[in-house]
Amino acid sequence: MRAFDYAVQIDRPPDLVWAFMMDRRNSTRWQNLVRRVETVTPGPLRVGSELLVTLDVRGETKQVTSQVWAFDPPRRTIPPSRESVTLTFRSSMPVVPAA
Repeated sequence: MRAFDYAVQIDRPPDLVWAFMMDRRNSTRWQNLVRRVETVTPGPLRVGSELLVTLDVRGETKQVTSQVWAFDPPRRTIPPSRESVTLTFRSSMPVVPAA
């Protein structure tokens, strides 16, 4: 499996960045393949929550069910893919203050 690291510096406090990232309505604004994210599990997002992610992969609409396996507000969340679309992925989204 290939690994990619990508970092972005955002000139905002980490708590505001975290709030923006956790608002599922914003997912399409910062994840270019994502068309929609729905939380399947009732209640607030937490370890074990299931997400239904609608993706545009090479012009085809695909849906992937992900389960959050790390959730440490306001520092990091990791929702790995449980179903293969045309790729398997694990994304870690740490939010850290700039040094």
